[in-house]
Amino acid sequence: MPYTLYKIHHGNGLAYVGRTKQKLSDRLRGHFFKKPMHRFLDIEAVTLIEYAELPTEADMFLYEIYLINVEKPMYNLDDKARDGLTVSLPPLEFKQWSSPLIGKWKTEISGKDRELYEKHKAELACFERKQELKSQRRKGEITEDEYYDRINKLT
Repeated sequence: MPYTLYKIHHGNGLAYVGRTKQKLSDRLRGHFFKKPMHRFLDIEAVTLIEYAELPTEADMFLYEIYLINVEKPMYNLDDKARDGLTVSLPPLEFKQWSSPLIGKWKTEISGKDRELYEKHKAELACFERKQELKSQRRKGEITEDEYYDRINKLT
């Protein structure tokens, strides 16, 4: 059974680091179609998907949290530790993932599921703004009161 770690990029930045024991295409479909237990990701924003296979489940878990803490992907902000790492791991060799399924999924989404997709996209934009506000609060760029005022305006 393959233990797969994957990275999803939006534009020039890393958006998400994830792991799976299932087929990577099945896991990715879950992200793009907002399946339960999957973080919704905008398929239109994806510029690159990379993956690396690991020999054990423990390695997969370890590298996932390590990469989240080192690379700080936008959609994993809640998954990282607040303090810094004192260890380093050898780099993994990631390969580019591509499949004709991406085009098929984009067509599917733009068809009958477009309204639902647009709703999820709006939810995603709200989530992104909340993450930005959390980051600004942690860095001291905005006060606690400003943070809660802006969060209340979003909802």
